Amino acid sequence: MKRHRPAFSRLLVVKDLPARGRDVVVEATEKERGAIARELALPGVDSLVASYHVSPTTAGARITGEVVAHIRQICVVSLETFPTQVREAVDMVFAIPIERVADPQPQGELVISPDDEDPPEALIDGKIDLGVVTFEFLALGLDPYPRKAGAKFAFKDAAENAPSPFSVLAERAAKGSSGD
Repeated sequence: MKRHRPAFSRLLVVKDLPARGRDVVVEATEKERGAIARELALPGVDSLVASYHVSPTTAGARITGEVVAHIRQICVVSLETFPTQVREAVDMVFAIPIERVADPQPQGELVISPDDEDPPEALIDGKIDLGVVTFEFLALGLDPYPRKAGAKFAFKDAAENAPSPFSVLAERAAKGSSGD
């Protein structure tokens, strides 16, 4: 089976982190930005930079920071390409996956609350791919209905411009009453 290779990859080895953590800046190259644009169906990605602070935890690492991208999108109203910015805050926890030793079939009701903290992401081979994290937060920050500033939708109903069948009757009635 062929594995999907990410459009953007920057591996960080967690065991190499100092106790106080490390500041990391991740920036996509021109070639990577082209691949990202194709994967996200964007006309272009002009810049993609993430600034993170990665700190070790007892079970893995925590990433906090921000992803900033200057991209080009297509306006859903005018279909014109226009530049825009994506800015997304990042706060994630990575941990060594805990293998289930108990019954693989959970018993009872599973309760998920939107107020609960997200479970940690899996730390794979002791590494975090900051490129993939950056890509995912860019994708999450995209406006699904991008609209260029000032673009206005003008709905034109064909029925508004067509003469009413009653207007013909009104004209005949007007002619009939004036011809008496």
